[in-house]
Amino acid sequence: MSWGDLLRYILLGAAILAGLALVLYVIRRAIKSGQAAEMLREIATQVAETRAAAEIKKTEARLGKEKAIAKVQVTYAEQMEALDEAEQIQAKDLHEDPVALSRFLVRAGRKRDS
Repeated sequence: MSWGDLLRYILLGAAILAGLALVLYVIRRAIKSGQAAEMLREIATQVAETRAAAEIKKTEARLGKEKAIAKVQVTYAEQMEALDEAEQIQAKDLHEDPVALSRFLVRAGRKRDS
């Protein structure tokens, strides 16, 4: 191992530690300002959207588009009923894309819960 390799590894380690320090700083700052709960809610919503989209994509690949749309409507019937007029129009526009519809309904349901 040459001195150049050793220096490269030291700089790489320092860069990793600086990145971790930055992440910890942002988290501590969010906790102090009271935004941590909001940030975690947003992350949970994005995870739920991604899971819903993946499930619907699997259904669409296995059973076809029409069955996937029907599954979205059955699975998210409660969220569909709770939509206001503007959201219902938007949901009708997304009717042809079951993945986008499932993401929209998960987001709308999470917004109502909070």
